[in-house]
Amino acid sequence: MPQAAAASNKVEAAEPQSIVDALQALGYRAQLGTDDNGDPQIQSTVDGSNYTIWFYGCNQGAGCTDITFSIAFDMPDGTDLETVNLWNRERIMGRAYLDDENDPYLDHFIVTVGGIGRETFDQIVANWSTTVADFKDRIGF
Repeated sequence: MPQAAAASNKVEAAEPQSIVDALQALGYRAQLGTDDNGDPQIQSTVDGSNYTIWFYGCNQGAGCTDITFSIAFDMPDGTDLETVNLWNRERIMGRAYLDDENDPYLDHFIVTVGGIGRETFDQIVANWSTTVADFKDRIGF
């Protein structure tokens, strides 16, 4: 397989557009921008809620190695630590935590060094979608 064709079948943090393209191919909104440090950042939506893909291991905004899918839920009364701890004990995907107002957050860290095959990335996104929906049910959002 020619290298260009092989590259198009991979998703990696070093090539943020590859992540945008993969999300859009799955029918998701994906808008590439930069965070306050100049690193790439993608805004998207899952299960009716906005989330961010943060990039890590970057060198002045380039050559990133990892990403985190991250979503926050602004709730009038927040949620409790017991709910979050139980979620973290029961689930593999989607680390949950609370901010200083007890608003729950959910994230998932992914190493992309060397690239992730599109089929694998598509499954990660499907799992993220299910996880977000399940978490929203758990916290009553």
